[in-house]
Amino acid sequence: MSVLPPRLDDADTATLLTQAQKHLEDTGSRWRANDPADPGLALLEAFAAITGEELGRLNRLPEALLGRYLHMLGVTLNPARAASATVTFSLGAPRAADTLIPAGLRVTSDTPDAAVFRLTNDVHIAPGADRAQGVVSTAIEVPLTEAATATGKPGQQISLAHNNLPGQPAEVADIQLFVRWPTDPPPNARSELRDGSHYVHYDEMIGADPGEGDFCFVADRAAGTIRLPSQPEFVPPAGTQILAQYFYLDADTSNGAEGGQISALGSGLLTQILDPAPGLSVNNLAPVTMGEPMQRQEDLLNHGALAGLLGGQAVRPRDYEELARRAPTSAARAHAFTEAEIWQFAERGKVSLRLAPPVDLATIGDPEDSEGAQMLWHEALESAQRDPLLGQQMLKSAQERLDAACPLGASVDVSWLKAKPVGVSATVYVTPGTSHPEMAQMVRRHLDAYLAPVPGGHWPDGWPCGRTLRQSYLIETLQEIEGVRSVDRVTIHPRYPMSGATTALAADAHQNTVWFAAIGGILYVTMNNGEGWTMCQGHLDDSEDAAILSVATHPVQSGLVAAATRGGDILVSRDCGRTFLPFAKSPFAPTLMAWADGGEAQRLLVGGAAGDLGATDGPDDEGNLPQIAPLHAQDGIVGRVTAIATRSDGQGGRLVAAARSGLGGIVFSNDSGWDGGFFPSAPVNGPAAFDPDAPKWLGGHDVRSLAFMTAPNGDLHLVAGCAKPMVSGQSAVLIAPVDVPIGSIGQWRPANVENWRAGSVLSLAAFGSNLVAGVASGGLRFATLGNNGRLTWTDPDQDAGLPTGETHRSAAPISALAIATMPPDEKPPRPPRIAIGGDGALAMAGSAQTLSQRRWADSTVRAGAKRIAIPDDWVICGDRHQIEVRDVLD
Repeated sequence: MSVLPPRLDDADTATLLTQAQKHLEDTGSRWRANDPADPGLALLEAFAAITGEELGRLNRLPEALLGRYLHMLGVTLNPARAASATVTFSLGAPRAADTLIPAGLRVTSDTPDAAVFRLTNDVHIAPGADRAQGVVSTAIEVPLTEAATATGKPGQQISLAHNNLPGQPAEVADIQLFVRWPTDPPPNARSELRDGSHYVHYDEMIGADPGEGDFCFVADRAAGTIRLPSQPEFVPPAGTQILAQYFYLDADTSNGAEGGQISALGSGLLTQILDPAPGLSVNNLAPVTMGEPMQRQEDLLNHGALAGLLGGQAVRPRDYEELARRAPTSAARAHAFTEAEIWQFAERGKVSLRLAPPVDLATIGDPEDSEGAQMLWHEALESAQRDPLLGQQMLKSAQERLDAACPLGASVDVSWLKAKPVGVSATVYVTPGTSHPEMAQMVRRHLDAYLAPVPGGHWPDGWPCGRTLRQSYLIETLQEIEGVRSVDRVTIHPRYPMSGATTALAADAHQNTVWFAAIGGILYVTMNNGEGWTMCQGHLDDSEDAAILSVATHPVQSGLVAAATRGGDILVSRDCGRTFLPFAKSPFAPTLMAWADGGEAQRLLVGGAAGDLGATDGPDDEGNLPQIAPLHAQDGIVGRVTAIATRSDGQGGRLVAAARSGLGGIVFSNDSGWDGGFFPSAPVNGPAAFDPDAPKWLGGHDVRSLAFMTAPNGDLHLVAGCAKPMVSGQSAVLIAPVDVPIGSIGQWRPANVENWRAGSVLSLAAFGSNLVAGVASGGLRFATLGNNGRLTWTDPDQDAGLPTGETHRSAAPISALAIATMPPDEKPPRPPRIAIGGDGALAMAGSAQTLSQRRWADSTVRAGAKRIAIPDDWVICGDRHQIEVRDVLD
């Protein structure tokens, strides 16, 4: 079949010019090359025109020449994938002796033109047991046999007796190659002694030149050929025997099947044994994983040109994935992405590669109620990752291989693929007479296969990265199980549901889809505006001292976030909560935190109801953790604080306001809160009654929250939310003008409407001239600031969907607020998103322009959910399943 030659690069003159101008913007260059009168623009246009012509010549390579180039560069057709399934072999009754089920045993289904599957490895049913599990596939095994005789020349190529060797699944992808060494093997060779002879083992690797420091070979699975090393020290001696053991596919069908087609083989269909096996029965508890044919030559020419030019190098994310899967210690799954596509804080050229270790589906399940299972998915993955030979060596070999394959200016970070464990609760209805325990076990096995994070289950590569798990998906897959008539009450149960009070909320400074929430003492992060939350730091210490009380995102640096524990440990993450490191130690429980510097400095203000306002700059050059140092005002110690608010001063610094407990008023700094830079805005000791005629007076008010906001004319104000007024003349909300250059706060004035019925103000958040107040009664109140310095208040609509209290008759108290502003140059402009939290409540607002018209949706990931969303670089894995089986009553 003739195909059009692939375009090696489709960039034309206009595209090249646009990319050059974008590069100038991304690098922060002052020269943008967008002025028609700029002579530099003419140079760029000339460069783009010449380069575009050269690319056009490159794209006109003839097809035959291109195919030769690809072959010279070591590019081969992608191998086929064998269809496979996990099956259970059962005896009519337990036997006293071990029962061997030999590899190669053939099984099939009773459907017309069914494919034939073979057992990949020997299976033993232990004495006293009546069943065991194994993996069957459509691949055929070739035992260890002589493949060739060594010529003693570098780079010898060997043609195996078969081609179409499968690349997956892992059970049939391994090629074992041995050389019968005539003398003692080299000290760096991996060998074994058989019948008095030494057999040196050669490992498969990817690349154009095998044997980079080891005994390796390169295989072309589609052609069935093997190429030995070219380095003299790794070349087998002339005349030595070369042996190979491998699997192959008999036919290149659409499913990689031998003898027939696979058409949606679900669970419970592989029931026929074709070879003699008295007293033995077989069944597959999970659906068959479909196979794939080898890549066609025309597909290679159309899509493999860049891979050919790369050889053993990695440029695209899928190049990193392929290199990782073909490393000597190969992963079951590899997922690569450029970090800049997901995170604003990412380094340019940084690639993340997430690996998953191989785990046998036959060992997965709840050991308490699933016979033959050993552990759940999450524990199995962690166990494989901790294994020094399997897990740690896998990370090390992948990192070393990809470090060498990275192009200049790029780097790669290899880590484990993260999986979110979820269990399923469901009621399934079956025909009367069906064994309820066996059906429940089959359903659990089916769910474990459907929620498998690695190959071997329902999905070819495991649960797709970033795919949301929905109730409808589970209903559909449960109804596919043989013998299930209908399903009901299907719910999802994450292992770590979000429960408890929301003590803190924060939004990332430059990535408005990223939020942090401290709930029930655990810190969570969402990358998708609350659609799905994941725990930061994995499994947190469940001690009381480890509970997260507060969280603060840096106002300038995206990805920089601080978290404080009840025990006084302050931790900082620079990668959006993926990893945390110790930052400082506090003698009290830090319930309040704020970054005090607007530049690249990392000065953190810390306060709490049981401690003084303090600051820290983090560990010293030797990594020693500092103690929180108390700050001092001109009139003495600042004292215990109940609220902190910061804001940019427009010149790279931060304005800082702090409310003191015990009716102590507010202190203010226009110098990022440096020691000695605070000034009181009201006397520490003042009359309890509010005096509107006294300037700068705030004594007598129990301030609970603070927020800076700007009037339409640009004037800056500070708003104070107070406890419920107990004395006539006091106010729940006050406002005062701020003089930035002088560093002072003007006269405080009442800012609430008459007959305030919302109780204490628990939290405040502002954007522009808009204010959101979380209150003890009524949930939320909104206000807008006019040029006259007065606030106009409104209430949310009655059907706004705000979280309700225990009686469900009124809105719940809102003690935590956070606002994520949108980019100022976004067209059309969008209003900022708002998150609210309190006792057992976490909700996100829609994007209506008017605050009172916004609708709020519960964002809490609870037990019994109908959907579970995950980040783009996470997967789902199965957990404990609660299955109830009932008979259908016709």
